[in-house]
Amino acid sequence: MHIVLINASYRGHEGVTAFLLRKLEKGIQTTHSTIETIVLAEKAITRCIACGQCQINEHLGVCVFKNNDDVGDIFAAI
Repeated sequence: MHIVLINASYRGHEGVTAFLLRKLEKGIQTTHSTIETIVLAEKAITRCIACGQCQINEHLGVCVFKNNDDVGDIFAAI
């Protein structure tokens, strides 16, 4: 099983969220699952500008920022 942990704290690896995720990782390691931790503070994420391009037929579901930030990689991991 592959488990994805997401740290959405702006403190990254230094905050309470990171501390708790490390505790979870220790518990998950006993199940021999693979673990991937994503720290959003370290990722390039472009906010939605509500341009609507992802809603037209030529680009349906594809963001104009595709390949310009890390969102696609995050979605793929999930």
